[in-house]
Amino acid sequence: MSSSVTSPKRIRKYYAIEGLNSHHVTNNVIASQRLSSRLIKKFDIIGQFKHYNVVSVVNLQERGEHAYCGDGILEKSGFSYDPEEDLMKHKSMYNIVFRFEFLNFYQFNTIVMLSKTCQYQI
Repeated sequence: MSSSVTSPKRIRKYYAIEGLNSHHVTNNVIASQRLSSRLIKKFDIIGQFKHYNVVSVVNLQERGEHAYCGDGILEKSGFSYDPEEDLMKHKSMYNIVFRFEFLNFYQFNTIVMLSKTCQYQI
């Protein structure tokens, strides 16, 4: 492949939310890398969420998980962002946290509950 096809600038224009590795799963669902407080501020992620009518963030990160990856985690929240500071102060945002242990398998009922919760938010 030529470098013009794989260059980060060329790939970036296909992201659903600038600053996040993110893509539309459906018209109403965006899947992305985990948020971080730095990215939320640097790329005005909340402003973009509002612009695109994103009303919920479903967090599958376990508190304390991947402390040394990316921007790391915040001591206060145990996540890579602070839900109270970064999301909840915006009245139109919901932060839904499901404690999913990394690389684990889950019962069908758990996946159905997660799916129903996400569907309700859409």
